[in-house]
Formats: sequence, structure tokens, C-alpha cells
Amino acid sequence: MSPEGTYVRASIESLDVSAVNGNADAAAPGFWDTLNGAARTEAERFFRMGPAQPEYGIKRYEILRKVDDGDSTTVTVCSYNQQVGHRATDGDTYEFGGTGPFGSVITIERDGGASPPAHQSGPERFATTTVFGSWRTTGWKTGFFPEGDPCAGRPLPGVAQGTWPQTRGTGPHVSDQIPRQPSNPGWPRGGEDA
Repeated sequence: MSPEGTYVRASIESLDVSAVNGNADAAAPGFWDTLNGAARTEAERFFRMGPAQPEYGIKRYEILRKVDDGDSTTVTVCSYNQQVGHRATDGDTYEFGGTGPFGSVITIERDGGASPPAHQSGPERFATTTVFGSWRTTGWKTGFFPEGDPCAGRPLPGVAQGTWPQTRGTGPHVSDQIPRQPSNPGWPRGGEDA
């Protein structure tokens, strides 16, 4: 994974994890310090939506587009919620009804200082030290795209057609199994395995 990949992945996962848990401290160390201007406003708005109920399953991400412009990079990330579910009222099954995918467009400013680490691999948990380097997020747009969401209609990545509903149909997909998959490539332990 490139330094840009590390930065984008840590940013997207940090916002999702902190919002779902209703805990800003659940983000990777240093995440909230990377946000400036419009990016901070959007991240705080998303965080305030807070958790509805505990989530189970896999949230998938895909980088759709990357544009370099001198000292900045703009990345379009598709987030797929189709395999994220909640425990059903019977307590024995799970309902998966997430729509998807939806896009986020993130602008990263590289200030020429410390880059995020490349080639991340390791355990399936966040690092305990920052992986953001000295870079900053200056733009973050999620949800509303006047010209249409760039991720709309894309198939669920890494899942064979016909093995899981690709989009929300007439109701939730009900299963007694939670989809599981390793968090590849994982995160290093506080400076180890970087």
C-alpha cells in the first residue's frame, strides 16, 4: 500500500469506527488532528449521526479514482454497506439491508514533511501510534453529489455475483451467519511490522 493508500484507509476507517461506536477516541491516533476546514466540518457531521445499533459483518471499501495535483491528492472512495447488518429481533439472526455503495471524495494536502508509512501489514487492528505523518485532510464530501454519486451501481467488490445481495431489494437479507473476512493487509503494532 502506498503512503496515500495508508492515509486514505486510516481516515475512512477512523471516521466509520468512531461514528459507529459513538466514541471519537475509537479512531486511529491522530485522525481528528488531520482534519482542516471543510473536512473537519463534514467529519464532525458524520460523527454526530452516531450509532443506531450495534453493527456486524464487513464494510468494504474501494478506491475508484485518484487525482494528483502538485502537493495535493483527491481520492474517490466507494463504501459498501451491503454486508453490514444488525441483530434481528428474534436474537438468532441478522438483518443485512444496507444500501450501497456510496462515495466519499477526500482531498489530502502533502506538506512535504513526514509521509504516512507504506507497505502496511500486520495484525487486524489499528496501529497504536499515528500513521498519518504530517499530511492533512482539507476536503471531505460524502453523500450528496449534484451530478450523481460516482459509486452508484457498482458491484460489491470481492464477492462473487449471486452469493450475496448486491443492493437492497424488497427487504433485508436475513442470515444466521455473519460474513467474516481478514482485515487485509492489516495494521502494524505501534511502529512494529511497518
